[in-house]
Amino acid sequence: MSEELTTMPEGDVEILDFQTGEMIDARDAPRVAKYLADLRDMKQGPLAEAIQACERALIAYAEERGTKTLHLGTADVEIYGGTAVEWDVELLQDELRKAGLPEDRLAEVVVETVTYKVSTREANRVAGANPAYEQAVSAARLDVPAPKRVRVKT
Repeated sequence: MSEELTTMPEGDVEILDFQTGEMIDARDAPRVAKYLADLRDMKQGPLAEAIQACERALIAYAEERGTKTLHLGTADVEIYGGTAVEWDVELLQDELRKAGLPEDRLAEVVVETVTYKVSTREANRVAGANPAYEQAVSAARLDVPAPKRVRVKT
C-alpha cells in the first residue's frame, strides 16, 4: 500500500525545506511527516533558543539606549511587557472600605467574574445514565468546527 496521497492538499503542491532549499512533494506523506517532526523539534529546541537569544540582545540594546522602540533601517522593533499587574483583591477591598469608598463604587473597581466550564466526561456520564439527562445534554451541546492539527510521533 502506497503512503502517497492521491489528492493534493489545498494550495500546497510542494513544501520548501528551508534548511536544504529542497522542495518536498506534498503528496509524499512519510517525508512530510518526518519534516514536520523535525520542524517541531527545532521549534522547541534550537529555534526557540535562537529566538530568545535575539530577543535578549534587542532588549539589552534598547535598554542601553533608553528606549522601547528601535528604528533599525529595515525594521522597527518595539520592546513591550516587562511587568504585569497582580492584585491582592481582598486587601484592596478592605483598604478601600476602610478609606470610605462606597460599596457601589467598590463593585466597579473590583468586578466579580463567575465562569462555568462543562466537564465533557461528566456530561457524557450523566447522559448515559438517564434518557432525560441525555436529552438535556444533547440540547446544550454544540459541536463547532476547529482547525485540524497533525501530531507526529517519532
